[in-house]
Amino acid sequence: MSGSGNLSFAGSNQLTAWTNLTLGAGGTLSLNGTTQSISSLTVTGNSVIDFGGGSSTLSIASLTLTGSATLTVENWNQSVDNFYANLNPGSSTLASIVFQPGNQTAGWNSGTDKIAPTPEPSFYGVVCVGSALAAWWICRHRRGHLRRMITLGQGIHNFKRKLC
Repeated sequence: MSGSGNLSFAGSNQLTAWTNLTLGAGGTLSLNGTTQSISSLTVTGNSVIDFGGGSSTLSIASLTLTGSATLTVENWNQSVDNFYANLNPGSSTLASIVFQPGNQTAGWNSGTDKIAPTPEPSFYGVVCVGSALAAWWICRHRRGHLRRMITLGQGIHNFKRKLC
């Protein structure tokens, strides 16, 4: 099966024994809560896989993006949706897969064969800066509290000396 347009599934609809699927420019594969298995998916133009509508699973033996084609994954829910590729699609193919919302690029886990969004490097930068600021504030707060306790302790000690 090949071309552009919208191929949509609903309910328990499933095509058995898919061998090859080619998505051309403007093509959309709407899973809508179904489980689909494809031997080979080739993307020849900017296309969409829509995981919307519940728990969806797409298993692909081989995934190929040609030229400058981009595959956009929409309505992805990390906790219920699954996107598998039996063979490593390669870094250039993964860089052309974009998860929406968030405009995140894809990563492939060799242990599970799962394709999923990977956080951008800027995310890690924000986490590191936030952690450093929190550590600085805690350290500064503790140091100030310690100074107040020492000053208070010296004041009590001086007060006791005057009494004796």
